[in-house]
Amino acid sequence: MISGRKQSLLSLIFRGLWTSRLGILGVLLTTISACLIATALILEALGMLTGSYHGLVTYMLLPGFFILGLILIPVGASLARRDASRRGAWSESRLVIDFSNPRHRRFWGFILALSIFNFGIVSVLSYQGYHYTESVAFCGTLCHTVMHPEYQAYQRSPHARVSCVECHIGAGASWFAKSKMSGLRQVWAVAVDSYSRPIPAPIAELRPSRETCEQCHWPEVFHGDRLRVIRRIPETGPATDPELTAMLLHVGGRDSKTGSYTGIHWHVSDNNRVEYRASDDKRRVIRDIRVTKPDGSTEVYVKEDAPPVPKDAPWRLMECIDCHNRPSHIYETPDVAIDREILLGRIDPTLPDIKKAVKQAVTGSYGSHDAAVATIKSSLLAYYRKQHPQVLAEKKTAIIEAANIAFSNVYSRNVFPHMRIGWHTYPSHLGHYRDLGCFRCHDEEHETPEGESIDQDCDACHSFIVENTRQSKLDDTSKRLLLWAN
Repeated sequence: MISGRKQSLLSLIFRGLWTSRLGILGVLLTTISACLIATALILEALGMLTGSYHGLVTYMLLPGFFILGLILIPVGASLARRDASRRGAWSESRLVIDFSNPRHRRFWGFILALSIFNFGIVSVLSYQGYHYTESVAFCGTLCHTVMHPEYQAYQRSPHARVSCVECHIGAGASWFAKSKMSGLRQVWAVAVDSYSRPIPAPIAELRPSRETCEQCHWPEVFHGDRLRVIRRIPETGPATDPELTAMLLHVGGRDSKTGSYTGIHWHVSDNNRVEYRASDDKRRVIRDIRVTKPDGSTEVYVKEDAPPVPKDAPWRLMECIDCHNRPSHIYETPDVAIDREILLGRIDPTLPDIKKAVKQAVTGSYGSHDAAVATIKSSLLAYYRKQHPQVLAEKKTAIIEAANIAFSNVYSRNVFPHMRIGWHTYPSHLGHYRDLGCFRCHDEEHETPEGESIDQDCDACHSFIVENTRQSKLDDTSKRLLLWAN
C-alpha cells in the first residue's frame, strides 16, 4: 500500500506499477511475452521451429500480449494515482516535469529508453507479421480443414511458385486493406463454424486480372499458333492404345506488322471491347454480350431464352479470368485424372476395362476419405471378380495397386466430402471439354436485332491435325509430329 504521506506524482506512477494489480499484470505480460518472442526468434533462426502455427504465435499472438501489457502498465499507474488522490496521499492538481531535477531526468530517461526499445520490438514484429500474413503457409495451412482442398490444388498448379497474395491481392494499400477486412470476417466464420461448404469461388471479390495476371502475362504480345496434343484412354478396348487429338490453337494476339488482333486473345485486346452480363452469379449463363469495335460502333448479342439478368446488373469487361477461371486451383474431371495415371504407367494399362472400372469406383458417393479408400479397393476387386475372374487371379496385386493410385492420385486430389466438394463443383471454363466454357457465348443462340449470331466456327480458335485417332492408326508423318511435340 502507498503510505498516507504526500508523495510526488513520479513516485506514485513508479510505485503504482507494483501496488496495482493491473500494473503488475502488465509488467508480467510484457516481460514474459518479450522473453518468449526472443526465444521463438532464436529457435526459428536456428531452424528448430517450423510449421504454420509458430508464425501465428510468434508474430501475432505473443505481440498482442506484449502490447496489451504495455497498455495495462499506464492504466495501473493511473488507477494508483486515483486511489492515492482519494486517500489524500497526493494533492497536486497537475503533472510537473522539471528536467533540472535529477530524479525527473532519470525517470523520464528510463521511460524514453523503454519506449524506444518497445517501439523497436513492435516494429520488427509488425514487419515480420505482415510478411507472415502474406505467406503461402498462412493462406493455405493455417485453417487446415477449410483451405486444405484449395492448398492441395494450388500446389500442383502451374502457379505453384506464385504466392497467393500476388493474385488475390496484388500491389497497393487499398486492396491490402480490403483483403484484411475480408480476412477478419473469414476468421470469424471459421471460429463459429459458419463458413460455406464448399467455399465459393471469389468471383466478385477478385481483383481485375489486368492488375494481377498481366503483371506476368501480356495478351497484347502476338503468340501465334500453339500445338496441343491430347491423349485420352477409351473406356472400352485396350488402354495401351490411346486416342490422340492434335490441334493448333490460334492464340493470336496483336500482329506487330499490321496492328490488328487475331485469334483467341482478340477477346481481351485494346482495340475490341467485349462486355457481358450473366444471368447467374457464377457467370455460367451469359445472356447479353456487347462488342465495341475500333471505330466506336457497338453490337449487342442477346440470348432471348436465357433467364433475365439481375436488375441493374452492370456490364462486365471480359478479361483473362473469364476463360482461365481456375489458373491456380485446378480440379480435374474423372476422365482427365484417370487418363493421366494410366498414361504415366502408374495404373497398369494392360488390365482390361481398367478406365471403366476405376471411373466407376471413384465416382461413387462416399462420406469421407477413409470410407472411400476401402470402398474403391473393394469396388475394383468386385468388378474384376465378376467381369474378368481370370485377370483377378493373375493380376490381383496390380489391381490393388490400381485401387491405391485411384484413391491417392485421382479421388483424394479432387473430391473432399467434408467440404462438400465433388467432381464438378468447380468447373473450368477454359475450352469446352470439361464445361460449357467457350460455348457460353459461342452457341449460335446469341443474336443481334438484325439476326446476326455468334457462331461456333471451330476453325476460329483451333485447327485439327489429328482428331480422336487411335495411336496405332497414325501415319508416319503424324507420329513424327507428335514425337516432336512431346
